[in-house]
Amino acid sequence: PVFRQYRLQLEAVATQELAQVDQLRAKADTAGQRAFWLLVGSGTIGVILGLAASFLVARSIMKPLSSLKETAHRASVGDLSARAPVTGPKELAHLGYVLNTMMSAMAARTADLRQANNQMRLKIHNNLDARSQAATHHFPVLHTHPSSHKH
Repeated sequence: PVFRQYRLQLEAVATQELAQVDQLRAKADTAGQRAFWLLVGSGTIGVILGLAASFLVARSIMKPLSSLKETAHRASVGDLSARAPVTGPKELAHLGYVLNTMMSAMAARTADLRQANNQMRLKIHNNLDARSQAATHHFPVLHTHPSSHKH
């Protein structure tokens, strides 16, 4: 009988312990599921934030690059008034500045060449007029003394 009572107490304690183990296991499962969903949620948020940051960085680079490309294209077809925006990341803003400096220099050189061409045309026109006048007018030929020629 003493062992029976001891056995009944032991079974009661074991049953109580098993119930506590089941409760702890249920709590652990719940905590594990929460941790899993928190991990999934934080991973999803991280991916979304990463994509948003990538999009913003790409946009901040692509827009100035596109403007630089457009300016270069306009210059290649002869539009010397084309200017690049001096905005965006530091390196691209500097490249825009350098491109604009080059465009200004090209415009100045082109203006210089136009002026030189106009002066040359005027000289050619004056030479042609002088030839035409020389051909239509008879000027007396001056004879020089043969001894005045130097050999």
